[in-house]
Amino acid sequence: MPELSIALMAAGSSSRMGSPKALLDWGGQSLLSFQIQKLHDLDLPVNLILGSESEQVQSHISGFQGKIFVNDNWSEGMSSSMAFATQCLEDSEATLFYLVDQPLIELSDLKRLINFHRQNPQKIIVSRSSEAWSGPPVIFPKKFFQELMQLSGDLGGKPLVKKHPDDVIFVELDSSMEDMDTPEAYQKLLAKANLRS
Repeated sequence: MPELSIALMAAGSSSRMGSPKALLDWGGQSLLSFQIQKLHDLDLPVNLILGSESEQVQSHISGFQGKIFVNDNWSEGMSSSMAFATQCLEDSEATLFYLVDQPLIELSDLKRLINFHRQNPQKIIVSRSSEAWSGPPVIFPKKFFQELMQLSGDLGGKPLVKKHPDDVIFVELDSSMEDMDTPEAYQKLLAKANLRS
């Protein structure tokens, strides 16, 4: 039974981006490949959660060592994909949910989140930005899995974080938690990473 599994979330439709975010160029490789390489350095099981355009995305992955799960109900929103991922990984003691479109998060910050989890294995570990807004990456321990599997809508795990304030530890990250839903946001993050599309 894995102590901690990683759910790399790449199930959304990328409707505002106009093309699958997972396949955007990031330094000469796909964004998805970049994220997979980063996560493999954590030496934890990496599981890919797909949905929209799953066949197209899978055709661009070679040599991926983890498991791939496809959420047929991806159109119901992020919460649906989190519930689906939790069900797929329910043998784990905890799950780290990480969004494919957060490329600026450094490996060192992911390691900090994991260290906080290991010191507080029954707590929800939530990332917080230097601007004091919070969100994924987030780690949920097994005792919340049943509630995660009941999630619906597009709020992700926020309802559980609000419901269990005494069980939450916020960890401020040194790197940027920004994600990207539009071509403009993509270009902004490329510039921050000193990359060109």
